[in-house]
Amino acid sequence: MTTFGERIAFLCETAGGSREDLSALCELSRAYLGMLVRGERHDMMLTNAVVVCRVFGCSLEWLATGHGAAPSARALARAVAARREAFPISPKRRIKA
Repeated sequence: MTTFGERIAFLCETAGGSREDLSALCELSRAYLGMLVRGERHDMMLTNAVVVCRVFGCSLEWLATGHGAAPSARALARAVAARREAFPISPKRRIKA
């Protein structure tokens, strides 16, 4: 994975679940997340990047640069499950694109 978008896509695909649910867990719009994955946006705010790292249990260094170890599928699943438990997604909390 060489690009930021590829790393975001890896997190989403490996964690499972829909992009809509995962974007809601990160409090980002689905459209914004899609633009990051496709490489249409390269300017994620640091605060958003920190939230993504917390949700997916990855390091900020890995997300930003690709250096270091990518999170394992098991670690991603645990991190996302913990976030879902702490912040259940109700239909009212879903962010519309």
